[in-house]
Amino acid sequence: MDNWFTSIPFAEKLLTAPYKLTVVGTLRKNKKEIPTEVAEINKDRKLYTSMFAYSEKLTLVSYKLKSTKHFFYCLPCMR
Repeated sequence: MDNWFTSIPFAEKLLTAPYKLTVVGTLRKNKKEIPTEVAEINKDRKLYTSMFAYSEKLTLVSYKLKSTKHFFYCLPCMR
């Protein structure tokens, strides 16, 4: 999904019954669901690095492509 439709609550809803769908999508950096710790650490990270944040059902991946460009991905946790 693209960043307009992707959100943490929406991804969690799609993972549960009756849908049981796997969600992979990008998130906008200003979404309130993104932890502030992740957003603050991104400023000082090296280029082309990834950072992961885990919850019970989802994984948030932050990838730094350029000095001013960060990508946030929402992925299901694999068990």
